[in-house]
Amino acid sequence: MTIHHGFAPDAERTVALDRRMHAELGASLRHVLARIDAAISHERPALQALIEDLDNGVRYPPIAFGAYYELVLRLLDDDLEGARPLLADLGRFNPSPADQRVVPLKPPADCARSRLYREKLLPDTDGGVSIQAPDPATVRRFEEDYTAALQLLEAAVPELAGEIRALVHEVIPVVGAPDDTSVFEGASHYQLWGALFLNAAPTDNRVKLAEMVAHETAHGFLFGCCVDEPLLYNDDDELYPSPLRSDPRPMDGIYHATFVSARMHWTMSRLLDSGELTAEEVDAARAARDADARNFADGDAVIHAHARLSHVGGELIAGARAWMADHA
Repeated sequence: MTIHHGFAPDAERTVALDRRMHAELGASLRHVLARIDAAISHERPALQALIEDLDNGVRYPPIAFGAYYELVLRLLDDDLEGARPLLADLGRFNPSPADQRVVPLKPPADCARSRLYREKLLPDTDGGVSIQAPDPATVRRFEEDYTAALQLLEAAVPELAGEIRALVHEVIPVVGAPDDTSVFEGASHYQLWGALFLNAAPTDNRVKLAEMVAHETAHGFLFGCCVDEPLLYNDDDELYPSPLRSDPRPMDGIYHATFVSARMHWTMSRLLDSGELTAEEVDAARAARDADARNFADGDAVIHAHARLSHVGGELIAGARAWMADHA
């Protein structure tokens, strides 16, 4: 059995990838400061300290990445006054705690972090989905469910659990609204490095939650692989049939969905081989694995037909194909 390098999780590689993302944030901030040097005399000491931390491998929370992207958008619009509060914010952020933590959304009117997170996520969701702050009881139950799912992965798929701990700094439980027409399951965002958003609705299904965590972590892994080049060179206005969506999608989204389907298939296979599942969970994992195989096959057919892959994109999808060829 051949598993191409880069497909299966590797915690050591992922720690290096996470450090690279923080170092790139520091390098980009250094460039920004050099361009607007005369305008930031008050903020400079705190920002220099942040950059030094990032250079030295200190991890910062997703809000730091989100604020950076907002800062760049303001500066591209020549809005220095709008950029000043973001520069001040960046200088005040504290490093991430050593351990992964659950940090729920708060009502956006009361929390700048929650406002920014919602503003980043909502444009990428279906129109029938809202993203709300859960109540304290729901958060407590979610923490129990998430801990159970992560403990299952640590016992059955330790390399994936290691990747999750390396990639995810904040787990953010959210809920929808009663009148939503779609269900929010989970999300990650390339401008919020280290954030994992999950539906906080109570569940006794460890397998479903473990698969969702594997799903979103795989997206995060792909985001981190694109520092030097994109996954592919198709334009975003080129739309193709998607294995997971009814509407045509850009090739980047199809690539993500296809690779992630293989990662979820790998996760379900490892769970099934582990002996850690109940009889009911075995049935759920088999059904999920079969659906993942179908989704991979559908998506990979589109990639074969239309994708203009980069070197890194070709390497990663080759690993996924090697796994699926042996196991689908």
